[in-house]
Amino acid sequence: MTSLSSWRIVPRRNRLSRVSAAPQQFLTLSAPLQHDSLPPEVALLLPNQDGVRALIPALRTVTIKSNGPLGLGLFLADPFFVVDHRIDAIKQAGITWVTNLPSVTQYDDSIALQLSEVQFNLNRELERLASFKMAGFHIAVTVTDAAGSVEACRIDPEFLIVLPHVGDFGAGFPSFRQRGAAIDAIARATKEVQWTGGIYGLGTALEAESESLWPDALDGLICRPQVYTQDPH
Repeated sequence: MTSLSSWRIVPRRNRLSRVSAAPQQFLTLSAPLQHDSLPPEVALLLPNQDGVRALIPALRTVTIKSNGPLGLGLFLADPFFVVDHRIDAIKQAGITWVTNLPSVTQYDDSIALQLSEVQFNLNRELERLASFKMAGFHIAVTVTDAAGSVEACRIDPEFLIVLPHVGDFGAGFPSFRQRGAAIDAIARATKEVQWTGGIYGLGTALEAESESLWPDALDGLICRPQVYTQDPH
């Protein structure tokens, strides 16, 4: 059975109006390889034979426990993914939000450049997110840095999800200071292009309970992924 992971969304309490009807969680495939030494945010980028083609059918085999809007994270750089062929199935699963998760932007610059040469890049992900938006879905864009966030603003997402680069996990989960520096840079860059959506950063379940410690630029957290407990129909 295909395993799913849940990325819980925790909005900042005094900014709930910043992102209307934000999802309670995003669902993705679980990492194909799970090990204590391999962060799930990195493992999710490992090659997966089934990819998106396994994720969408899996949504029909579980009862999704959610009292609010539900989001789906898709690897949208997949050259074989055709948005129009998937829209009906995604809607039937009760999904109202879509994001590019995992994203090729998570790779470090040298690998990202090589992937971009064969069109595995943020631009392809944004084109597909724009198609989902045209089909009536809410969209969030996963980015890692200021340059990518400015590109993302072209399609006017309702919020950005900021993840660290793969290399940032080299010494363990990146510190709040390190993640906060990226958040601040993205907030400045998006302000310069007059984008007014929300910014959500990656955090732990413990950090989600300590809102007073969050960088001021954060409108909420997306919690580190947990394997989703499935309830069969």
